[in-house]
Amino acid sequence: MKKIYLFLLALSFVSVSKAAFYVIVPSAGGAAYTPSIVNVVVGDVVQWGNSTTYPCAQVSQSTWQANGTATVAGGFGTKTASYQMTVTATTGTIYFVCTTKVATNGTKGIVTLNGTVGLTTNQIYLSNLLVFPNPAKGEVNLTVPAGIETINAKLFALNGQEVEVLNAAQSATPNTFVLTFSPMITKGIYFLEISSGTEKIYRRIAIAD
Repeated sequence: MKKIYLFLLALSFVSVSKAAFYVIVPSAGGAAYTPSIVNVVVGDVVQWGNSTTYPCAQVSQSTWQANGTATVAGGFGTKTASYQMTVTATTGTIYFVCTTKVATNGTKGIVTLNGTVGLTTNQIYLSNLLVFPNPAKGEVNLTVPAGIETINAKLFALNGQEVEVLNAAQSATPNTFVLTFSPMITKGIYFLEISSGTEKIYRRIAIAD
């Protein structure tokens, strides 16, 4: 089983033509999805490694936030076997949960649809941002290209659970923002969601003691 999991995880780094291929699988015991946050564009392929033990359901944002399992109208429903989807929509978010583990473990994730392969101006800007230091302690700096005047930032756990909405304060250094973490945030690996206007991007970050 471990070999199969590692093989599926390796496939998430494979590109087919110009499209990216992502595989989302539950970790051992169903504690979390890996990865739990995926950023895609039109033409990308997303595959969920589902099973009868760890079924996956597409839900609404409100159901996702409540760790519920009711499926959303127009979604892919509940899948108990491997399910693959080619991205055709240009905007929106797919919220999904493991129906047998979300209530106890918060096992869920999101797929964010970020337009076509031809990136928008803000997406190009956001894709070039720098996050440092990483690992971070207490705060982290974001350096963005000129043209982005405001950003919003959120911190997510690896299971897709929102941990904190971060204050993005402009630094005295040009084109730099400082994000300060709550003292309650424990060390570990997280995802930063950084947005500007209608565009958003994710960065993996480690927080140290």
